[in-house]
Amino acid sequence: MPDGFLSVRYLGQAGFLLQSGGVSVVIDPYLSDSVDRSIPNAGWKRKYPAPIKPEDLRDADIVLLTHSHLDHTDPDTAEPLYQAGSSLFIAPHEVVGALKSRGFSDSRVVALDDLQSMNLKSTTVTAIAAAHEELHFDLQGHICELSYHITFPGGISVFAGGDMSFYPGLPEKIPRSQLAFLPINGRSFQRAQAGIIGNLTFDEAADLSALLEVNMVIPSHFDLYDINGCNPAWFADYMETHHPGRAYHIMQPGEQFIFAPDSE
Repeated sequence: MPDGFLSVRYLGQAGFLLQSGGVSVVIDPYLSDSVDRSIPNAGWKRKYPAPIKPEDLRDADIVLLTHSHLDHTDPDTAEPLYQAGSSLFIAPHEVVGALKSRGFSDSRVVALDDLQSMNLKSTTVTAIAAAHEELHFDLQGHICELSYHITFPGGISVFAGGDMSFYPGLPEKIPRSQLAFLPINGRSFQRAQAGIIGNLTFDEAADLSALLEVNMVIPSHFDLYDINGCNPAWFADYMETHHPGRAYHIMQPGEQFIFAPDSE
């Protein structure tokens, strides 16, 4: 994909494959049924199969993992992807420790904390602390959940929220972004009782995208599990009524979308 254009492929849940300027970045690939098998008979059942196999991502330059939950850091996806290619894995300290315990080499994993950056192949990745309902820290004081800001060769900038909620000071941390992936599944008392940690609601995600003045927002984390999903039509209706004229795109599993900032 040449400079000035960004190929976006939706992998399901919060997973995306991004390609621009000869660089390929994968975010939170969850390409198995690990969640279903780890919580049997509790309402966790994938609604659709993974659109690709982990090995299909072997050419990725960077794999970004936002936090330790199985639908974001999935050993059944990460390990075959690691073995198939030479990707650099970037993640919070907690996740990097878990990857190393599974045999990932020091040379292929990088731990980032809030506002730390990494550059590879003229692509800059900046970590931003994410509040999965609230900010969580490990025993060493490192943030446990991250969002990422990515700047590709040619200048296209992307904010990938992962699992996140709003907290004071967050918007000021996020650099100018042309495209944003934001979760919309929300949170509730019932989910909290079931141990499900929540995210932005559909209206909060829409409002945040407007506050950040992104060219386009793509909702995520809404369609894979009924027990923790959201009707994307609610997001679309809210965007149309509260932020008319702001671009958004609701992706289908496996869909590839070409984003051209100058045309938005």
